[in-house]
Amino acid sequence: MRSAAPLDHVPDMRSRRNHGALLATPAPVTNATALPQQSPSVQETDGECGTPEAGRFACGTAEPSTRHDSDTESSFDRVPEGSSVDTTSTSASGESQTGGGIEPKAKLPPARQRKAARRALEKAELARRESGGEASTSGQDGVEPTEEPQWKARLEGREATLEGGEREYLDLGKRVRYVDDNTELIHAEDFDLAVDVRSPGEYEEDHVIGAINCPVLDNEERAIVGTIYKQESPFKARRIGAAMVAKNIARIFQEQFVDLDKDARVLVYCWRGGERSGFFAHTVSRVGWPTFMLKGGYKTYRAQVRAFMAGLGTWPVHVISGKTGSGKGLMLDALRRHGAQVLDLEAAANHRGSILGDAPGGEGQPSQKLMESHIFHQMRGYTPRRVTFVEGESSLLGKLKVPKPLVMTMRTTTHTQVHVPMEWRVKHTSAGYTHFWDDAGRPRLKGKLDHLRRLRGNKTVDRWFALIDSHPPGWEEEFCEDILHEHYDPAYLHSFARDRIDGETVDVEVPDLEEATLDAFARELTERYDSAGATKLAGDSE
Repeated sequence: MRSAAPLDHVPDMRSRRNHGALLATPAPVTNATALPQQSPSVQETDGECGTPEAGRFACGTAEPSTRHDSDTESSFDRVPEGSSVDTTSTSASGESQTGGGIEPKAKLPPARQRKAARRALEKAELARRESGGEASTSGQDGVEPTEEPQWKARLEGREATLEGGEREYLDLGKRVRYVDDNTELIHAEDFDLAVDVRSPGEYEEDHVIGAINCPVLDNEERAIVGTIYKQESPFKARRIGAAMVAKNIARIFQEQFVDLDKDARVLVYCWRGGERSGFFAHTVSRVGWPTFMLKGGYKTYRAQVRAFMAGLGTWPVHVISGKTGSGKGLMLDALRRHGAQVLDLEAAANHRGSILGDAPGGEGQPSQKLMESHIFHQMRGYTPRRVTFVEGESSLLGKLKVPKPLVMTMRTTTHTQVHVPMEWRVKHTSAGYTHFWDDAGRPRLKGKLDHLRRLRGNKTVDRWFALIDSHPPGWEEEFCEDILHEHYDPAYLHSFARDRIDGETVDVEVPDLEEATLDAFARELTERYDSAGATKLAGDSE
């Protein structure tokens, strides 16, 4: 074992006490060549040559330790923070030189080295941005970039400089595009497939007309996840919900996407454009379909519908009015065939606006929101620069309200009041109420008529009941003519007088409800009130 030259007050770096005080005025090494290549570990004694006051420092005659670990930093390399060691110049061996002696190099701990390197890089990047220059590929502020993979240096037991201090994010690319309600009206027809991923209950209340319901969470699953989110933890709710969503998406793809063309444009939305639609849209986009998400989800769509309803008061409308059975719906169909803008409120409400106005099949009426969505959908592509034809209605269609701005416009605009012979009215009414004529429908018919006792009297209602119970051949038209006389015509005259506030009323005689007659009526009406529609009719006749 080689003996080290005597050292004055060399600290044992295993001890953390008094480092600052010890290194504040370091004694120079008297013989540079006597400094050992490995870091000596001096022996602990009881003080200066055995005195306890010397603490953990060895006297000048101490023998160096035989420990030689090339992978371990020497005690001199671990200079504590706050020491006054001069590191103004460095020799080829890596030792700092000052004056006539050699002092240990002031090397920072690895963690502080990394921190200093990051700061240097951040400073260089900030300077580059301020100067408008490009990033340099060389080292900045004396910090050389790492030229080898950092993991390789770590495997070999060497420290690697961390640049940036964070892992890089996976770039999934621009796969899903937003539909922005600031520039686009939202209609399913603008896409090959529109998918509402909300629960069936949410979809039933209202949805984009034409969108199909592909719930990633059904009603029960949504309730479960929502309860966990509020009562336990959002993370647990997302974890459980993700498993449910993944299961449901697999089923949806097998049922709804099997035959979908690879270039089909798919619109996806949920309640507010969040987790449910994001999960589904990501999966659709990874397959390769052009995918779009509604920014803000259903809430954005609903805001568009509400704004559209509020603005209906500024649209020019022309009302076709007349007694029940006059074929006003057939006239709207004729106008639509010839290019006119038509709004069918009864179709939107799924109701004919009378005591017997329920739609066949017992489907029931939509919600108020869904009715307004149907109006919004019917008027897609329409412009307020042209007149829109609408059937005269009261403010209520069954249990649903016609949008108030539209009602006020209908009460003050021009009406065309059609007059159709009774025989055609009876025939048309009878054809529209066939769901009441069979054995299953007659009890329902009596149940509805029973509500008219207070208005029309027991005698009238009992007469109708007797006719229904006996149902002789041809009873249907007999009943229709009687109820038109006794109920519908008085009700129409009363409501027309009540609801009309201002505006012109033009009476038109329509001899029958044949298709040719209806086409002639539509032509005359568009020529008078809708010049754009008249131009379309002229083109059709050539």
